[in-house]
Amino acid sequence: MAKAFAVFVKLKAIKTRWDDRYFYVESNGIPDHRLMVGITAWQQQVPLPQSYFGENAWQIPLQPVPAKKPQLAKGNFLRGAIALAASVATTSCNRP
Repeated sequence: MAKAFAVFVKLKAIKTRWDDRYFYVESNGIPDHRLMVGITAWQQQVPLPQSYFGENAWQIPLQPVPAKKPQLAKGNFLRGAIALAASVATTSCNRP
């Protein structure tokens, strides 16, 4: 998984680390490119820096399992965006 984020680490846009359970991604939440280009309609929301560092870093399970009971995003996932993207395909989630 580290390989998928390596280009962003090299650009110093993010930091990554891992342990035996999780792969962590640290970021201020703001990409290094112009934002809102081409936006013609919006919900009066603007990107603001976020502190996704240390204990608040994104945690990606190295051995994901389906939830026993699905949950709605509304009221349950209050950290901001609920997705991460890397432009490189990975072949295995078993190893960082």
